[in-house]
Amino acid sequence: MPPLTQQISSSVCHNGLKYSTLTSGLDGPESHQDLKNVVGKDIKDNYVMIYIKGAPDMPRCAVSSLAVRVLKVYDVPFGARNILENPS
Repeated sequence: MPPLTQQISSSVCHNGLKYSTLTSGLDGPESHQDLKNVVGKDIKDNYVMIYIKGAPDMPRCAVSSLAVRVLKVYDVPFGARNILENPS
């Protein structure tokens, strides 16, 4: 088992409900550095970036569809990545 290097805590309050997570930072392949690199490039290249199920022209869930419609209605330029695709 790889050594723990840090504990990462995050919380948010939305509509009076508190959501929180606690994640252990890991060294080695479990750190998902490849995924971190993809996300880092996405947000560097796009002022607004959304991760959706499907593609902007054909969303595969209601939340993805709503997000795309809102951005298009307000003429917000955005990038999108289909989270259902496996790049490998």
